[in-house]
Amino acid sequence: MRTTQYAPPRVQRPPVIAEDIPEFVPEEDIAAEQAEAEERLRQRRRSRVNAVVATVAAIMAVLILLAILANKGIIHGPGSFTPTALGPEDLTAPAVPTMPPDRGDPSPTVGIGRLPASYTLVWVPSPVYAGYGGSMRVNVTNTGRTSIYVGSVRMVPEWSTQGYVAGWGHEIAASGTHPIGLLAFSGPSTPGNFSYHFELDILVQSDGPRKEWMRATNPATDTMRMDVLPTEGIGNYPVYHNDPAIYRRANDLVRPNDTGVPELADAISSALGGEYDLYWVAALFDWARENLRYVSDPSDDDIWSPPSDTLLAGGGDCEDYAIVVASVVKHWGGDARFYIISKHAFAGIYLGPPGMDETAVATALNMFQGTAARYAWFKDALGYWIIADGTSSLYLGGLPYNGVATDLLGGWDIEAAEYLYITDIVPGYTG
Repeated sequence: MRTTQYAPPRVQRPPVIAEDIPEFVPEEDIAAEQAEAEERLRQRRRSRVNAVVATVAAIMAVLILLAILANKGIIHGPGSFTPTALGPEDLTAPAVPTMPPDRGDPSPTVGIGRLPASYTLVWVPSPVYAGYGGSMRVNVTNTGRTSIYVGSVRMVPEWSTQGYVAGWGHEIAASGTHPIGLLAFSGPSTPGNFSYHFELDILVQSDGPRKEWMRATNPATDTMRMDVLPTEGIGNYPVYHNDPAIYRRANDLVRPNDTGVPELADAISSALGGEYDLYWVAALFDWARENLRYVSDPSDDDIWSPPSDTLLAGGGDCEDYAIVVASVVKHWGGDARFYIISKHAFAGIYLGPPGMDETAVATALNMFQGTAARYAWFKDALGYWIIADGTSSLYLGGLPYNGVATDLLGGWDIEAAEYLYITDIVPGYTG
């Protein structure tokens, strides 16, 4: 996202033209010169009148054109457009599931004996804060000749002997890669540099004709180290709600029925039941994060694309991610907002009214993720809005760009924010 500063146009003043000094004219030529001067004066007057008429006609044409465009909603003069804010009657919250989703592959029957596993473990961590903790996205690549089955991945830091588990069981074919999922963990009570290692519940398929599954002989990895950051205090920053220019731009581009949006919405929801719920939203976030690549705008422009363009291109920048997520949620009948901070944008998805059961929502999201995570959301008079920052967060409700933990109990805020613009995406917007 790029900001520009408006500079008013310079006023170009006409040059000053000095009058010529009149030359001497003999007396007998004065009458003829006077006649010629009067004729030139009449011509200049006619030219001036014609110029004035042409100028007035041009101004009238521009005014008529502006009036036509304004009536069609193409432009709006200062004060001519007032955004409509969302009200409680406009909002639809996703249902809160009470049963785990059907994810992962069934565990194979384990035979007698052990085999070495050949694999590569790759993880993408978030910042880790004392008390608050952090998270990782874990992928496993099978570098062996036969299939492996990864039941779970456990991260064991020096501040916890029990460790923290991620994952639904997944079978990974030879040379294949599979995302194991989110691994969330609590932090130690104090900041510092700490050691940790991974332990895998992993099975290996034999290379013989019977294709038996056996436990791996090497379920643990080497020891690594991580920095745990202190929590931070954040100062106040101005918050603006429904700025007219941003409101029109965002609402113009969030299109629930744009090309590709209904198909994507159906593909995500079809595997998760027939009712709009939290699992749909969490799966949408994961899809966007895993399938849309980040593409920066040209350095001299800030382009916001409709969802069809982003889906066709297979990627976009932060505004484009937010527009796609908001469009799919609106297609489902849910509600979204558009948040803009310094040099960044992300979506927020409506969760429920001010009296929402936070524990029930967090429990449902943890069942979807297969791990116990912390969730970041805004709360206001309308209720709760969960962060959906597809270019910066590792999961739905992860800290957004420049998000930091502010206390040991789960408080968070946005570091170095110059401002926060909150924009409602309204139902039935027509401009």
